[in-house]
Amino acid sequence: IEQLNESLNTAKSDAKRLEKMSAQEERDKKEEIASTIKKRKAEINAAYDKEMDVIQSKIKKIDSKRENHKSRQQDARYRAETEELRQEVDNCTTEIRNILKQYHISRMCRSNLYYSLFLPKGIKDYLILLLWILITLLAIPLAICGIGKYTFLKTVESQMVYYVLIFVCCISLVFITYLVITNRTKVRYRVQLLHCRNEKDKIRAIRRQMRAVHNKIKKDRDESDYNLGSFDEQIAAFRREMEAIGEQKKQALMD
Repeated sequence: IEQLNESLNTAKSDAKRLEKMSAQEERDKKEEIASTIKKRKAEINAAYDKEMDVIQSKIKKIDSKRENHKSRQQDARYRAETEELRQEVDNCTTEIRNILKQYHISRMCRSNLYYSLFLPKGIKDYLILLLWILITLLAIPLAICGIGKYTFLKTVESQMVYYVLIFVCCISLVFITYLVITNRTKVRYRVQLLHCRNEKDKIRAIRRQMRAVHNKIKKDRDESDYNLGSFDEQIAAFRREMEAIGEQKKQALMD
């Protein structure tokens, strides 16, 4: 009986050990299957994603070519729609140049800055004039004083006197220069310069119209006049190919 009991206990121990080994082997097998499935899915995803990335890259290239072609077509449309306006700008510019040449007026009177400073008209010109005053009568003297404080006025005791002199000199120089230019241009050729001022105003108005035309063209969603059909067909074909690859990928993952 004792021998049988020992045999029974040994058999039970072996049964438990075998049961544990069987359970461990089953877990290992499940983990191996899960790992294999995961690895296989990753391989499938990588393979199909690589194909889709290649196609996506092709779509981007075609889309870039499409946008460049569309931009060129829009530029051509803009040039066509603004041809008369650009001709008017050229006529006004020629008129200003001829007046200045005829009366031997300084070339500085051709610049927009001159009219903003000496014949201001409108908020923009007065803002430019105000900015010029702040720069010449305030910023420049302050900059000279700041530099002088650490250079040529560093050893001077009464620096404030020199600061005042710097401001007086700068203001006087700017004021005298402004008066000289005014007397030699605005006073002497007032009628001619007012005519040029009107031509400048025409140019500004025309350029506003040109910007409006440009904005209208850029915002226009109708692309039928730009010959983009071939690009759209290629993009659509590649997208259909991507959809087909996506379905193949889904089926492969399910299998």
